[in-house]
Amino acid sequence: MTNDPNRHEPSTSGGNYRWLRLRRRTPSEWLAWVLWLILLAVLLEYTLTSFAEYDPQAGVLAGALLGGLLIAGVIVNLMRGVDAQSRYRYRSEPIVQTTTSPEAGTDAEPQVDSGAARPDIPLTRRQFIKTVGMAGVTASAAGTTALVAGKQVLGRPMAGGVYRRPWWVRQVDVPTTGIDWDTMERVDAMQNTLARKSGVGRFASPEENLILENARSNNEIARLRNGEPGFTLKDLALANAFSGTHDVLPRSFLGPRQSPRPEDLGVDRWDATPEENARLLKVAMQQMGAATIGIVELDERTRKLIYSVDNDGKRIEFENVELAYEDEAKRVIPFAARWAVVYTVQMSDLAIKRAPTKIAQMATTETYQRGLMIQNNVQEFLRGLGYQGLGEAEMNGLGIAPALAVMAGLGELSRLNRVVTPEFGPMVRVFKLITDLPLVPDKPIDAGIARFCRACKKCAEACPPSALSFDTEPGWIPVGEWNNRGHQAWFEDSVRCRRYWYEELGTNCGICFSVCPFSKRNGSFMHDLVRMQIATFPELDELTRNMDDAFGYGIQKDPGDWWDLDLPEYGIDTHKD
Repeated sequence: MTNDPNRHEPSTSGGNYRWLRLRRRTPSEWLAWVLWLILLAVLLEYTLTSFAEYDPQAGVLAGALLGGLLIAGVIVNLMRGVDAQSRYRYRSEPIVQTTTSPEAGTDAEPQVDSGAARPDIPLTRRQFIKTVGMAGVTASAAGTTALVAGKQVLGRPMAGGVYRRPWWVRQVDVPTTGIDWDTMERVDAMQNTLARKSGVGRFASPEENLILENARSNNEIARLRNGEPGFTLKDLALANAFSGTHDVLPRSFLGPRQSPRPEDLGVDRWDATPEENARLLKVAMQQMGAATIGIVELDERTRKLIYSVDNDGKRIEFENVELAYEDEAKRVIPFAARWAVVYTVQMSDLAIKRAPTKIAQMATTETYQRGLMIQNNVQEFLRGLGYQGLGEAEMNGLGIAPALAVMAGLGELSRLNRVVTPEFGPMVRVFKLITDLPLVPDKPIDAGIARFCRACKKCAEACPPSALSFDTEPGWIPVGEWNNRGHQAWFEDSVRCRRYWYEELGTNCGICFSVCPFSKRNGSFMHDLVRMQIATFPELDELTRNMDDAFGYGIQKDPGDWWDLDLPEYGIDTHKD
């Protein structure tokens, strides 16, 4: 400490140099720190949500990133503080000026100017890099900021309760995988491996199908007796609880026909615009349990998506009649019934991610059950309005579910050769019915899903029997008779898939559904950010796939802990955003 009374020593314990730190920060530095705080909040939300969604690896990695970012910010702040303190000390020292004059001579006393200002110390290269680096790292949170600010707009329901999708789910005139309507023909559903309830249907002899059924039963019993997780007695009992009641529930082409019609009540049938009708029907179906609903107008082209022969062997024909009917040989759809109503029902991702087990099988069967109940309810609702509702007489009947879902704008055709939705990925089952209630059709969508499938290939890599395509581009030439011509797809080997169910598992599979990067719960808006990136920046698709692996998504969950989960109703996440 100097005894010079003219020297002004700064107080490092006070707020002077701290004020200097704040005052001398540039707008870009302020922005960097604000964005840093936002990114911290985002990572904290993502960390907590990942654990809540039962994805611990994602939670641990996000927590590590959170901690690293926090430590980096603290270090930068401390170094910035040291720099500001040194600047303050430098500026606080008085400037000593030596003046000479003829009168004073060369030995004059130096003059102390305590108020003179020092020139600023230029920012060092290291300090500049730190500042720019902080701004660069945190600038990535800008998109997050916009999404957080607009989340209520992007994901809010429209008036009337019809869900409006985020802006990156774009309506398009044609699907994202090609269609050749001139080549396409109506398909005989009996050529599908699922058309018959045993074995691989027409692609094996009755004797071989019986062998496959016995193999499936033996595998199931062997796993049960070995006490394998997911195949225990309680798992089997739960699966059978749904499959045992599935076939006894009412299902018909014409519907239950129990509700009174308008003429029975002495009033005219419902009469409104197609726009009002579409909103009315969608709201009612959401109340009944449908996750998403879309509408396809049936014309000369789209009628080709309706089976020529249903999967119980009955012909499906269009005729110029007023009322639909069926006999022992055929089901008849009036030409006036021009609208196919396509809807999805969610599967429990918590159960499917424990595939291949009886728990996952239960989730599939239970979803079909709910879809059937919705069909009965919709048929009765339409009857009460004075219109016809023509449904699936057999499971997966009436028409090609993925194709109709794509045309209805519910999702895009994926490498799974199934529809993947923006809201729930492939964790849905698709159902359809036909009505003469005038409706407004929906358009196909482009959410970047099919484009992402070109780079991902995660489901094909995970498929145990190698039944999924590894081709980068979807093709036009079908694989097997069970696939129809006239459209682009990653065609699957359904027979190979089904044989694996019987010969190896003793249950259905579902691994391809569980590993799909779109099969995530919707608890964190970070998932929305990834979906937005997939839709808008296809150059990052391969990186996104790799990050999906790094965060542990797609790893089979322990079937043994499923019974200990805090399950929501039906085990599903009903949030659409």
